[in-house]
Amino acid sequence: MSKQNKEIDNYHVSYLVIFICYWFYIIKINLIINSVFNFSNVFN
Repeated sequence: MSKQNKEIDNYHVSYLVIFICYWFYIIKINLIINSVFNFSNVFN
């Protein structure tokens, strides 16, 4: 039973890590898109 609980905990931890990485990835992509968009506006 404790082994099963540990596997469930590991699953939740890995899911949380994936979610955090995904969130940072989206923020990073948004920043890059915004900076590129602002950069193109400077030339227009």
